[in-house]
Amino acid sequence: MERVIKWLTGRGNNRHSGQPADTVVREVAFRPVLEGSTLMQTEERRRLVRMLADNSPLSQSVTEAWWLMPAQTMLERVQDCPAAWSGAYSSPGGFGDLSLGVAVRAVRLVRGMMLPPGATPEEQSAQAPGWVCAVFWAGLFHHLPWLAQVEGATQSGKIWYPGLHRPDGPWRVRPAKTARAPALTGQYMAAKLLPETGMLWLNQWPEASRCVLQFLSGERAGAGVLYGIIMQAREGAGVAIDGISDTTGSSSVNPILETQHTDNAPNLAHNAPVLLSSHIISANVSEPIESNEATYTPPQAAGEETAPGTEIPELPLLSSALQSALGGNEATEYGSDSENEKEDSEIKQGVNLLTVLDLMAKGEAPVLSAEQAAVVMKQEQTEDGKPAGDSEPSEGTVFLDWLRESVEAGKITVNESDSLMHMLSGFIFMISPDVFFRFISSQPENKYEKNKLQKNFESLGLHHSRNGKGLYSYHKYDSPDKSGQFTKLSGYMIKSDIILMKGRCLSDSIWLSPKRE
Repeated sequence: MERVIKWLTGRGNNRHSGQPADTVVREVAFRPVLEGSTLMQTEERRRLVRMLADNSPLSQSVTEAWWLMPAQTMLERVQDCPAAWSGAYSSPGGFGDLSLGVAVRAVRLVRGMMLPPGATPEEQSAQAPGWVCAVFWAGLFHHLPWLAQVEGATQSGKIWYPGLHRPDGPWRVRPAKTARAPALTGQYMAAKLLPETGMLWLNQWPEASRCVLQFLSGERAGAGVLYGIIMQAREGAGVAIDGISDTTGSSSVNPILETQHTDNAPNLAHNAPVLLSSHIISANVSEPIESNEATYTPPQAAGEETAPGTEIPELPLLSSALQSALGGNEATEYGSDSENEKEDSEIKQGVNLLTVLDLMAKGEAPVLSAEQAAVVMKQEQTEDGKPAGDSEPSEGTVFLDWLRESVEAGKITVNESDSLMHMLSGFIFMISPDVFFRFISSQPENKYEKNKLQKNFESLGLHHSRNGKGLYSYHKYDSPDKSGQFTKLSGYMIKSDIILMKGRCLSDSIWLSPKRE
């Protein structure tokens, strides 16, 4: 008892002298055990679920089974644990917020890439869903090794290992005196959370399977491009590369705890845990739960307040989580416009960097984004070398404008059996020459010639090209299961954001396949 009093006194020396003593008792109270479905109900996590649904190349049922179920199970096993002892994500629920946030950012990054590097566009398109899943699992479980430096205990005196199992009663945590082999512990935690059917499916692409397993085993640098994506997603989530360590360092454990360590350490359940930084009154962190009997109050975003009497509806079933997220209020679905524009800008910059580096390594020119293409169009020159100025736009530009307007108006469909355009791994596959003939037939002046129009479109440099090849071939099957008869199609691969409205994200077409019979 004397040792506990000394420890509490030591912690008190770091507090403001005017803080009431009874506040300490409330702050070290045990936290209630919550269901995984309840832990998914914070406004931020509901927003992340909506973003996952928008960016998933999988069906809703598969997204629930392979993405949302592992996330919900992980949250149930870590509860409201922090992701650090101080600084960013050290508040209650920080671990879940960081893990889900990095996973979502990583998925959005990879949707704009063609993986694996060096493969043909046909192979990359076929592997796209596998790489998106590999990146999601790596992002969701990337911080599990950090839990090896956490000691947990329940109110009944039993030891709780966050990440390995759900606590059997009210709990609290503190830094561990000795870490439990972080890499191996994290690998074991991830192995218990990975969906078995999903991993069996992923094994059809050995490189994607190898990268995610090597990353989760602790040999992260060997995961190549996947490692780079996760690190970039962490930075996008507001965490520097070395800002939150995945391994235990000497600075992770409270020095007062270290000096008091003995072979006969007192029962963890009878010791006060290390106070999280979120317990210190600050405008940048959420308020702690101060009572065992208190109902679940989701951690709020920085500077955000909840109106009195406001309740977040509980979604007891996993399928309800996705359906509710998709049906949310548009006005608050993705936060403020400025926040989302900043986030989109960061993600696009990351995608551009990785893509340009990949193309430069192969001696190729990068594909222009929609914004870059607009700049190029403004700088087009006439045949005599003078700026176009107020002259009429080129035929390629007119064609592109017509294509955008037709898609927005629904006159041209995407991903239907008879569509002229299909979504494939972040690119629009535009069937040629059909789409050019459709444009010509829609113009009353009948002044366009197909070959000249097509050449003018190619001169814009918007289509993906590799080794001088601008046209790609795919098989369009008569049935969505890609069986039976097929028709060979040729066309151009262009970035989806050149055609689709900003914020619109479609899943890959179920009618096309790069496989050759």
